[in-house]
This record gives sequence, structure tokens and C-alpha cells, in this order.
Amino acid sequence: ASKKALAFRTKGGVIRGLMGKFRVYEFEVKAHRIKEPLEVKKLDTFTICLAQDEKFLWEHIKTHRPTQDKRLEPQPGAGYNPPLTEGLVAKAIDGKKKLALMLLDGSIIVGIPTNESLYSVLMKVPEIRGREILVYKHGMAGAKLLEDIKGL
Repeated sequence: ASKKALAFRTKGGVIRGLMGKFRVYEFEVKAHRIKEPLEVKKLDTFTICLAQDEKFLWEHIKTHRPTQDKRLEPQPGAGYNPPLTEGLVAKAIDGKKKLALMLLDGSIIVGIPTNESLYSVLMKVPEIRGREILVYKHGMAGAKLLEDIKGL
């Protein structure tokens, strides 16, 4: 509704545009210079953030090469059964603790989660001046509290 340009990081690459209709399993993206909206499957989308922050954000994201080399793909039902320890995100939200999320493409996002749903985690990422990024659970390879990891 705000007409803000968004960046959708998908397993096929980055799509920049405005979100149109949003459904449980897919949404429409009105991309620049393309007349018809693109149908984007939620299962193929790892993150969504403001387009103006996308370049800056991904310059500050760590990459785990072994995971990236495996070229992992989301499995059907992964949104329901993400590789997360039960209660981990809630614990991080309550304690305002940093969480390190590893995506299937090998990206590691470090931020403070602000909200969790059945399918996603909304995180404030310090490197983008406290802006929020939506991370889909089916795009995760794993997650841990940053304080429990000895270096990234």
C-alpha cells in the first residue's frame, strides 16, 4: 500500500518491484518495464527488504561457501518444519538478542528478530540502519543465537 520499491531475493536471483497481490503461497510483483505482474512463488523467495537497502545490506552479509556450493533448494513443507530449535526466535525476541540465520544460498544474516509467523521471521538488521528484512523459514538452512557462535 505504501508503494515502496522492494527487493525480493529468490533462488533465481533478485527481483525489484512493487508487491501487488499477496497470497499464501505466491505473490505478484510489478516489475519496472514489464507490463504483466510477475507471479513469484513464496517457496522460491528467501528474503524481502526495501530496494533502496538491498545493495547495502548484501555487502554486509556473510557468506558460508560450503553451503553456497551445495546449491540447496527449499523442500516442500519446509515452512512448517524449519530447521530451527523450537522457541529460539521467541527467546531472541524477548531478550532482544542477535540471531544468526543461515539461508540455503549460504548467506548469513545477523539481526534482532522483532516478529515471527508460521512462515517467516522479521528481523532488524543493524547494517541497514535498523531497517527490517523479512526472512522466509523455508529458505533457512539453520539459525543460532549469535552469542552461542564463536565467530562467523
